Amino acid sequence: MELSDIQVSDDQIRMLEAARRNEERFRVAQELSLDAFTVLAALRDEAGTIVDFVWEYANPAAGRILKIPHESLIGRRLLELLPDNRETLFPRYVQVVLTGQPHDIELHYRGGGIEGWFRNMAVQLNDGVAVSFSDITARKRTETALEVLAVTAAVLTSSLDQKTMMSQAVRLIVPTLADWSAVNVLDDDGHIRLVALAHVDAHESERLTALSHDIPLDPDATMGVARVLRTGETEFYPDAEHAPEMAHLNSRSYLCVPLIARDRHIGALTLGTRRGGRRYDSEDVVIAEALGRRIALALDNARLYEAAQQAVRLRDMFFSVAAHELRTPITSLLGQAQLLERRAAREGHLNERDQYSVSVIGAQAQRLSRMVNALLDIARLDQGRLSLDLAPLDVGQLVRRVVEEAQPTLDRHSVSCQVCDEPLELLGDALRLEQVLQNLLSNAVKYSPAGGVIRITAARRGRAAVIEVEDTGIGIPAAALPQLFQRFFRAPNAEALVISGMGIGLYVVKEIVTLHGGTIHVSSAEGQGTTFTIRLPLSGRAT
Repeated sequence: MELSDIQVSDDQIRMLEAARRNEERFRVAQELSLDAFTVLAALRDEAGTIVDFVWEYANPAAGRILKIPHESLIGRRLLELLPDNRETLFPRYVQVVLTGQPHDIELHYRGGGIEGWFRNMAVQLNDGVAVSFSDITARKRTETALEVLAVTAAVLTSSLDQKTMMSQAVRLIVPTLADWSAVNVLDDDGHIRLVALAHVDAHESERLTALSHDIPLDPDATMGVARVLRTGETEFYPDAEHAPEMAHLNSRSYLCVPLIARDRHIGALTLGTRRGGRRYDSEDVVIAEALGRRIALALDNARLYEAAQQAVRLRDMFFSVAAHELRTPITSLLGQAQLLERRAAREGHLNERDQYSVSVIGAQAQRLSRMVNALLDIARLDQGRLSLDLAPLDVGQLVRRVVEEAQPTLDRHSVSCQVCDEPLELLGDALRLEQVLQNLLSNAVKYSPAGGVIRITAARRGRAAVIEVEDTGIGIPAAALPQLFQRFFRAPNAEALVISGMGIGLYVVKEIVTLHGGTIHVSSAEGQGTTFTIRLPLSGRAT
């Protein structure tokens, strides 16, 4: 035997040993791998068409995921073991064999006792495919939960109506995180009330809703929603179908988490899966509790909003009732004062001092009457009951009349009135627009304590009648201008100079102008006077 022959044989031996070592390493790696690895051979009919695949190799992870000993897979047909593959993976494997193009997909699979999300990768191998697949259900569940949490948070901030919010929330939860979900709240009287329920099965939804109405929840129950509300602790039944007390829910798994806001137990969120569905675990508890915190915050905000609205309604009711009750004695007081003034003027039996006192009584009674009317206007505006009696009118003539009636009552002020010659016709409520002009004129007088000239103009500009009321009074600080038309707001310089007022008039003025389809604008500088500009749309005849 030649020496060279011995050297070649040694190389061959080393190569064989290296191959065995590599094979052993591959086998150990596959056995320890958490990902499944299988080799499938194509099974063809007489025409050469691929009709199935046969397992030639499967590592232990494949057996764990497919829930069958991996040794038992060898020689089994793919479609025999996993018949639902005919519509999912089987066509893809055929394409890999025929085209040589690999595929890598994520899909949800249910069938053959298997359910979950899987990542599946396949490459061509001889007349078959090498397939690697892994269970990504946990990752997908987390991603889905985060998406639901984000969308639910958005939905819960889109409305302050309790029933609307909760109905939208449970519809988002079903079927993504549960087959059915419900929200119960604890009313102030201690009763537990169902506010929202969703179920993948419409008949089951009707049954559970009817059940909640027919059999009210016992607040002293030792389990279920009542217990969760009482203790503030999550209740979790991963295998609810084995709990007799849960039989009426027809559920595989059941979760109930408390809704807690500002340390108060205000409700409970329940999630469940159908019989034969998936089984909840500790991760689902964490997700449900996160949902519960968001829903509790939304419910609490809705309750606070409702309480605020109720307070507003009560305030408006008080305004309305108080104003109506005050009008009668004020009207009587004003009438008697005017009667006394006329009698004194006719008979002359009052001295100058007493006549002045009677005139003060009359003026203050008129002031009280205006304040009461302003309160009534606010109540009507808030309740949407301030309606307009629209009729054709010439707003230029209205401006002239208001100025003529006001001029004799002014001592230290004069009014310059300029109204264009052409008619300024529009559809409006003459009484309400007169109220607007009187209020602006009154303000001009009030906030010009040193007296002076008040300019009022009315003219046509384009398709609008423009009315301006200008004074040379104390003006308005720049910081106060954006808030000027808010109710009960008063500029700080008016308060400093002890000029009386309630901060109602301009709010009512703006609302009346807006109801006429118009706008009001103010320009002012502190110490340099103020100009209010009203634009009102003219009627068709005026254009």
